[in-house]
Amino acid sequence: FELVAAQKPYRGDDMVALAMKIVLSDPPRLRDALPAVAAALDELVARAMTKAPAGRFPTARALAKQSGAAQPAAEEDRRFLRGRTAAASEIQDHE
Repeated sequence: FELVAAQKPYRGDDMVALAMKIVLSDPPRLRDALPAVAAALDELVARAMTKAPAGRFPTARALAKQSGAAQPAAEEDRRFLRGRTAAASEIQDHE
């Protein structure tokens, strides 16, 4: 979530408030933070963050396989993100 949305999924005024949100709240949807994100990526992140272990990917390999199936959507997201961020190789020193 944080890697794509550039924000943490949960926020709280202090550690106790943050912990309560994590425990008691449903995970946020990526599309709530980035409405233009592809539906396939939103679903992938939602499944990875679900609280019920049976609903999550059983292994990292399963997540990777599913993310490969979302590859065309991921390319759409990369184009979207290119307009918002710069790769480290593109940053120049302006001393």
